[in-house]
Amino acid sequence: MIRSLDSFNIHSRQVLFASLSSTTFDLLVIGGGITGASILRDAAKRGLSVALVEARDFAIGTSSRSSKLVHGGLRYLKSGSFNVTWESCHERDLHVRLNRRLVTPEPFLIPLYRDRGTPQRMAKAGMIGYELMSGFKNYRFHRHLTRTETLLRAPGINSDGLIGGYEYYDAVVSDNRFTLETIKDGVRHGGLALNYAPVCNLIKEQGVCIGAMVRDSLTGAECTVKAAVVVNATGVFADTIRRMDDPQAVNRISLSKGTHLVFESRDIPSNTTIAFSSPVDNRLVFLIKYEGCFLFGTTDDWEDGAHMADPGPAPKDCRYLIETLKKFMPDVAIDLSKVTYAYAGYRPLVMGLGNEQTPDKVSRGDVTEISPSGLISIMGGKLTTARRMAEKIVDGVVKKSGLTRRYAHCTTNPSAVRMKKSPKVSHFGRVTALS
Repeated sequence: MIRSLDSFNIHSRQVLFASLSSTTFDLLVIGGGITGASILRDAAKRGLSVALVEARDFAIGTSSRSSKLVHGGLRYLKSGSFNVTWESCHERDLHVRLNRRLVTPEPFLIPLYRDRGTPQRMAKAGMIGYELMSGFKNYRFHRHLTRTETLLRAPGINSDGLIGGYEYYDAVVSDNRFTLETIKDGVRHGGLALNYAPVCNLIKEQGVCIGAMVRDSLTGAECTVKAAVVVNATGVFADTIRRMDDPQAVNRISLSKGTHLVFESRDIPSNTTIAFSSPVDNRLVFLIKYEGCFLFGTTDDWEDGAHMADPGPAPKDCRYLIETLKKFMPDVAIDLSKVTYAYAGYRPLVMGLGNEQTPDKVSRGDVTEISPSGLISIMGGKLTTARRMAEKIVDGVVKKSGLTRRYAHCTTNPSAVRMKKSPKVSHFGRVTALS
């Protein structure tokens, strides 16, 4: 069986597909987004025999349609999601230290106004709280800016009532490249990854999930892939796989659609990324400096998922973003003609975790569900915390498979690698069992 990065190409596809049926894996991962990619990498680096299958291109869904941020989530702190913010801040700092080629620290500007937006005292408390969430180990400490300093960084913003601002640090990333590099590192360490290989059905013996039937979309061939544990990491399609396991399964995923507009740098008079409250409805939005352009978004609205595989930006969302930007930069000629590109993606939000009246109030935390057949579904979460989600999942897989003594070490976490004693393998993070 080919188990090296040299095989990660179309020329080795037939051999890889044949290997799926000729090997009984410790772990089969369904889904080639950042969550599945991170599970593949973690498991492979521990020495587990692991395969990943993806129905279409790797990272084709949410993992290529994000805000391109690796961040703690300032607004999560405001909503009281302290656990998510703490974990996100620590993961952000870890990626900045270890993955500087892909994850780049970026200054963010929050302008402060006398009569609108976030009050200065609240903004100051938020900055301190945000630093606290990372253990005061962020790339750089936040700083207060005068009115003049704020305008020097973002000369195009509305200066009426402007009293200053705050500069703090998060990070930006090419999300699809990050996902692909994560998969490649998993393959480099012995994992097998194959795209255009959708799961047609789950295989069971005596009620226990022992694998999946996989089809090669390019040839039409099918094979049975057997594994000790099967993990459903399909993001917005999680309920589809759950219903393969149990046709009566109740949906857990609700879809929130986020739209972004892309502008050329010359059309946005700013030298930095800006986080601000929309003058339209006070929603937090980002004008993100990214690879020679500016991304502006995001919206956050419930959707029915009619175009789940390929969501497009709705005209109403584009109009909302343009109206917000016009009011924030009233002296700048901004309209739809300046938009060079627009894209949209779905966030798979897990229902049942708290206040769910609007998408922005739904927790971005992750949930692990273990069905009676043993199928493990990892749902929710975010790009920033995918490594940690994978660590929890593989910890649980190792424990479930009785492989604790051999595969307990998580090597994607430097602190665990340095431990002299074997770390205690944890249970899954937040687990629900189907009744």
